[in-house]
Amino acid sequence: MQALRTVPPLILALSSAFFSGCGAPSGHQLTSVTLSPSKATAQGAAVQFVATGHYSSAPYTVTPLAATWGIMTAPQQLGTITQNGLAACMKGASGTTTVEAWVMGPSTAPECACLDSAGRPCCNNIGGSAQLTCP
Repeated sequence: MQALRTVPPLILALSSAFFSGCGAPSGHQLTSVTLSPSKATAQGAAVQFVATGHYSSAPYTVTPLAATWGIMTAPQQLGTITQNGLAACMKGASGTTTVEAWVMGPSTAPECACLDSAGRPCCNNIGGSAQLTCP
């Protein structure tokens, strides 16, 4: 059983970097995210938003893009959204709010001092937004 040894730390570190995306080719990078629809009114039903990723090389667009979803809560929370982009207005809510979808970019900016509500560096997030109106 001498053939079963631990993986040397250097090989483990290099393979981790490759599979985590840090080793991805520099030419294929996410440049922006757009949401569809860009504006929607929830008339008694939930609204499905879809994120599209725009890249610097082929494939230039990816739809749907796996993203983290959120909805603005200030000055008051008007709706909710699932991690699949399905947004709904809260009972009795009226007004317009912003729906967001973002993908965490690589943490390469040591000067990033801001954090989002989940504690992630916000200067590395690449995202887009849309409007949800609650009648």
